[in-house]
Amino acid sequence: MAEPTRTLAELRESASRLGDRRIQQEQKARDAARRKRLETITADPGKVIANVARLVRVRSVETYEQAASELADLREAPGPEKGSARARVVAEKLRRENPRLNRLIAALRKHGLLD
Repeated sequence: MAEPTRTLAELRESASRLGDRRIQQEQKARDAARRKRLETITADPGKVIANVARLVRVRSVETYEQAASELADLREAPGPEKGSARARVVAEKLRRENPRLNRLIAALRKHGLLD
């Protein structure tokens, strides 16, 4: 049997470096996808608002969470002032139109869209 060229510690260190590199690449890919999504939202915020309204009409906890997440993205997309105001207006409108949908209101609060 041939003599090993690397020790177990060296193999573990190499595996750790490869794992760290993979995690960094995945994070870069997620960041790039998020930037692209925010650019899409900035280009057509009306589409996001219509999608949020559609999600709320489905009336399930999962879609409420998704709607709140999309409004949070809308808040961040065009800039802190303009996006925040538009997202708040939509969130307030949803609360006024659906005062008994407590899970929707909770999801909006969780994402910082309502006080």
